[in-house]
Amino acid sequence: MTLDDRWELGDESGRANAPGDDDPFAVRLPTLLLANKVECFADVDTELQAFLEVTGLHYPAVGVSAATGQGLGQIGVWLFTHLGLARKGAGPAAGPGPAIHPPSRTVTWSSCIRDR
Repeated sequence: MTLDDRWELGDESGRANAPGDDDPFAVRLPTLLLANKVECFADVDTELQAFLEVTGLHYPAVGVSAATGQGLGQIGVWLFTHLGLARKGAGPAAGPGPAIHPPSRTVTWSSCIRDR
């Protein structure tokens, strides 16, 4: 299993497809880095870029705060956009979210957990 910074759509996106990779069981997982405790920084984007540069990581990253909720709303939007998902039945009750676009996969709200 390998963490990967690429988020390619398609049926075989989780299969290892690197040239010379002969392992039939190899799986690469698209990875989104969540940086917590961003409430401690005045300029989150600069700090996040510095962290990625120093560590040499190339994952897409979102700054969040579990304490204040800052950035948590970006996670769903980011995942919907990069996984090629479209929302069905998006109306006032569905809440904010990304624009509907031609999907490769579709999620309906009836299959999601609802707040009660």
